[in-house]
Amino acid sequence: MKSFEELKPIAEGYLQEQIANHPNAVEFEFPFSEEGVRYEAKYTLEEDGTWKPDFIKPFTTDVL
Repeated sequence: MKSFEELKPIAEGYLQEQIANHPNAVEFEFPFSEEGVRYEAKYTLEEDGTWKPDFIKPFTTDVL
């Protein structure tokens, strides 16, 4: 499993696709895969116009 720093540029590539498809959004949460491992990321648009990663973590599902 990759570290946050290794995943950040990969997630930001997916973020750019989301921004292109939804330019007026202020928050994105999306899944992505890297080397067969599923991850999820959430980014929020800050007041200064930068996108801050709230999290990038392995994708999990809760089963009750």
